[in-house]
Amino acid sequence: MIFIDTSAWIALLTPTDQFHEKGREISRRIAIAGTTLVTTDYIVSETFTHLRYNARDAHKIRKFDALLSESEKNKNVILRWTTEKIFQQARRILLEYSDQKFSFTDCISFVVAKELKITEIFSFDRDFTVMGFHLLR
Repeated sequence: MIFIDTSAWIALLTPTDQFHEKGREISRRIAIAGTTLVTTDYIVSETFTHLRYNARDAHKIRKFDALLSESEKNKNVILRWTTEKIFQQARRILLEYSDQKFSFTDCISFVVAKELKITEIFSFDRDFTVMGFHLLR
């Protein structure tokens, strides 16, 4: 399993994104390997919010929704919902690492990835490396 972050979703959906081509290349490698991606409800929320306010493109919002739905249906993506336990663990990380610029969504992602023993992250956000994860390149 590989964890997929907001920055990867945005790169895949946005041809003008600086990481679009790299994201497509990584996505192809993941698909060829048949590896399952894991994401969270917080990542989905963050992605929808980014597309709504930054891209301002209803087509991209519908495209992301369709991509996510189809990927879940085909078992290519597992959507992990945040529980109270995950929420509280993320809260502790946010407070413990106050010297870092982690978002709360990042902290949720760290907890879920560690809980599932995922070490590889499909992201262009270097915050994951601070927590000992390996970014796909």
